[in-house]
Amino acid sequence: MDEDFELNTSIRVLRAIIVTSMSIFQSLLSFLALPASKSKSTKWLRVEKLMHICENNLENFNELRATLEVAWTPHL
Repeated sequence: MDEDFELNTSIRVLRAIIVTSMSIFQSLLSFLALPASKSKSTKWLRVEKLMHICENNLENFNELRATLEVAWTPHL
């Protein structure tokens, strides 16, 4: 029973990591794909948005890590 819970938790964490990685990668590609003629302010707005996404993803990752630590801690 504990093994199933740990496996399910691990799968959820891996899925969340994949979604987070894809989101960051997509944002980075969007930023890099902007034409050179775009103003610098537009690019900096994109950078700011990307940083905000990364901060949110870091918070989510920390929550998932805490959940994993609880799930993998031996229950006495």
